[in-house]
Amino acid sequence: MTASSPSMQILDHVTQTLRAAGIFAEVRQGDEALDGAAATRAGVTLESVAALPAGHDYTAPTANRVTIAVTIHARHDKIDQAILRAGDLAAAATSALLADPYRGGLCHDLPAGRATVVLDTRPGDKAPSGQAQVRMVVQCHFQADDLPTAAITIDAMDLFSPGPAGLRAHSWQRQLERRTFPGLAGEMVLDLGARSRTIIQQGRLSAPTAAALHARLTQIHALADGLCHTLVDGDGHAYANVLLESFEPTTPVAHGRDYWCDYTLTWRQLP
Repeated sequence: MTASSPSMQILDHVTQTLRAAGIFAEVRQGDEALDGAAATRAGVTLESVAALPAGHDYTAPTANRVTIAVTIHARHDKIDQAILRAGDLAAAATSALLADPYRGGLCHDLPAGRATVVLDTRPGDKAPSGQAQVRMVVQCHFQADDLPTAAITIDAMDLFSPGPAGLRAHSWQRQLERRTFPGLAGEMVLDLGARSRTIIQQGRLSAPTAAALHARLTQIHALADGLCHTLVDGDGHAYANVLLESFEPTTPVAHGRDYWCDYTLTWRQLP
């Protein structure tokens, strides 16, 4: 994991946010030792980074979850006052972190979870004498920038970028008529010719503004015009004579780094 990876950038942003909030005398990251003389201090540690399935079969996992532990220390001559102080610090730290849940554009609201979530605040496992310790668990979600983005086009129009998308073509069908006759073993099958097939497209639409995303949705809906179009997948394979049978956004419009929604689109290809 490099220092410039998204997870490390998010860790740095959380650390800098807590420092800028001015609620701790000291904030350290990772294995950096905390100054035990400081009355209030916090240690920020990256616990895990996990890739999560996006819930579709058209691409590899796209959602990523960063789990960060924030350990808060408060020192006071009276332990009960130290405990109260640690709790107040945890509440203030939560407010500071959620003031910008998108971590300056690094994190996004995804189906896997909101951009930044403070999941758990509880007493720490070990606190030195005369000190109180509180441990916060923070989860942040982001979508990697190096995801495969299939360049699917319709009539040479690129309506589906930059979000990931994929096609699944069903097999061609033939219309058959079966006839039998009394006293005759077997049956006669009449081939009435080829019939259409469906092509399922699933993906995610995204745009920098809500207006741009809704304009894209309107353009796609307009393809349900009863006319034949030419669909080209990301590998350059063309599907001629396709009709837009249905277009269904499968999630509400959400806002993270961009505005986005997932969709399922059904094409019908004529033989």
